[in-house]
Amino acid sequence: MNILIPDSWLRDFIKTDAAPQTIADKLSLCSLSVEKLHKKGDDTVYEIEITPNRYDTLSVLGIAREVAATTKVELTPPEITDHLKSAEGKKDLLDVTITDPELCPRFTAIVLDNIEIKTSPKLIRDRLEMSGVRALNNIVDVSNYLMLELGQPMHIFDFDRLANTETQKGTEAQKEMVLRESRKGEKLVTLDGVEREIPKGAIVIESGGKLVDLCGIVGGKNSEVGENTKRILLFIQIYDPVRIRKTSQALGLRTEASARFEKGIDPQGIIPAMNRAIEMLKENANARIASSLVDIKNKVWQPHEVELEIPEVEKLLGVRIEKEEVVEILKSLGFGIRIKNSAFQIPTVVAKVPSWRDKDIEIAADLIEEIARLYGYHNLPNLMPEGVIPPVPREKKFYWEDKAKDFLKHQGFYEVYNYSFISKQILLDSNLDPSKSLKVRNPLNKDLEYMRPSLLPSLLKNLSENQHHSDEIKLFELERVYIPQEGQELPRENFRLTGIVSSLALQPFSSQLFYVVKGIVESLLAELGIKNVKFESASGGSALIRCQSALIGTIKIIEDSVVVFDLDFDTIAELASDLKTYEPIPEYPPIIEDLSVILPPKTFIADVISLIEEQSKLVKELEVTDIYPEKGSVTLRITYQHAKKTLIDAEVQKIRQKIIDTLEKSLKAKVRQK
Repeated sequence: MNILIPDSWLRDFIKTDAAPQTIADKLSLCSLSVEKLHKKGDDTVYEIEITPNRYDTLSVLGIAREVAATTKVELTPPEITDHLKSAEGKKDLLDVTITDPELCPRFTAIVLDNIEIKTSPKLIRDRLEMSGVRALNNIVDVSNYLMLELGQPMHIFDFDRLANTETQKGTEAQKEMVLRESRKGEKLVTLDGVEREIPKGAIVIESGGKLVDLCGIVGGKNSEVGENTKRILLFIQIYDPVRIRKTSQALGLRTEASARFEKGIDPQGIIPAMNRAIEMLKENANARIASSLVDIKNKVWQPHEVELEIPEVEKLLGVRIEKEEVVEILKSLGFGIRIKNSAFQIPTVVAKVPSWRDKDIEIAADLIEEIARLYGYHNLPNLMPEGVIPPVPREKKFYWEDKAKDFLKHQGFYEVYNYSFISKQILLDSNLDPSKSLKVRNPLNKDLEYMRPSLLPSLLKNLSENQHHSDEIKLFELERVYIPQEGQELPRENFRLTGIVSSLALQPFSSQLFYVVKGIVESLLAELGIKNVKFESASGGSALIRCQSALIGTIKIIEDSVVVFDLDFDTIAELASDLKTYEPIPEYPPIIEDLSVILPPKTFIADVISLIEEQSKLVKELEVTDIYPEKGSVTLRITYQHAKKTLIDAEVQKIRQKIIDTLEKSLKAKVRQK
């Protein structure tokens, strides 16, 4: 995001004679990118791009720190008087309940009375307008002014519009505030006059059973400061940034406050901001402190240190930077520095991270990045790296994906890419239950309402849209499907390889097309090095595909001329292998003969083949050449071969007879003799 900073405001924090263009050049070279300079009368406004990790620069003070470090001038923030001492011993006018400490790590509030509502001084109005914020009145303007100056959002309520507690202390009625999660269906009219339904789980404040604030984003209309306001509640806090981000996204409502809260707030900036706000309200609104300070610390900030061995700087940047310069750079950025020697007498900088960089600086490399940018990236050596690029092992699944896709391409298939989202109607048309599919909470339209539980519905749609182009169509898709998991918000993601084959030439013969597709699947699995694959008959003109007891897919007749296969590619990638077994070309000729068998009804050819192969190791190949379903007859072509000699008829006759006897005994088959 971009922010606007007036040059005159920036110079309240730094003392320099440098021209705005010089400051902009220095910032862009060593810190943040200054996109433009806008001339506003006698002033200049910097338009600065703020990267998401640098939440500390979303303020005039934050930019001033960067300017001071990059231009090597002293940072001179305004002195802040401790006004909160005078709040000690005052009445407790606010009763606060926070239902979940995680929602609000730090909560502070104080009541001010004797308020006079009027127009803000010209300096404040001009600076707000140049920063892109509309001036309203002297109370609201103070909160906006300090949010821009210090980076700490704050909110001001009309104290008398809050509800009283049921119990009273002394003669003064206490007001109540309950900070909690929002419930489903709750609504709030916000400061812009719009009634909004608040998403469940947002951080809200209620008073007297009514919502008065959508925390961290925008206040409620029913608690705003107006012309008749006499007492105000100054309210400064830190919220859970994730909650603020999610609520802002769900509502499509982004404010200056939410942009700061969702990135993080300086945990040590609360009390200085409170004192600065009280001072400005005293000056501009004649305010007086009327209550004690409410200060709830659900999470106490603890500073952390990061160690950096000096030689690591040269190792990472390729240039030697002396220890003294490293220390000077880090001190200019607000780090507390001490030097120690490691166990091997390596000079080591121990940097105490300032509160405003708490989430940004965690490891030594973060410190080196700070050193590099202040030293100047343009000063680093511009050399090409030398040496051999180390090989990067490829993800195994990607390798098998490519291999499977190449195989299917050579079988005449076209690969398709479909959306991961599908409509309810497509699910119903594919005989899939929408209630067992993952529904998208905020779909773009009704055609993208569900996460697909199968690739088949989209492939069927692809087929129907393209059938008029050709008498034979072969399509496949290899992608994720999304299966809901009971008790879990996220689905199980499974890679599937699904193909669909349509052939008008074989329209009356779906079983024949089924065997064509079965052959393609068998060849694909063989290409991927998967052995011991078995096909089991299932209901509805389908077959189950198993390997090592694992179900890896199905083949199914959808309708006349349409057959599909659906494979679990996660399992296939685990079973796949590139290992090859070398077998020398046989030196001795084979003996090939046909065997015709009449089988009882419902006998599986696979069982027949397995039984024959078990009878002798000399049975090298077995092929089905003819099937006559109406007669229950099948013709098998058997190849006998010995690796070390030529077989004679007597040896083959012995094996043949063993096969015949076994088939007749085990399967009640009748072998047709010549």
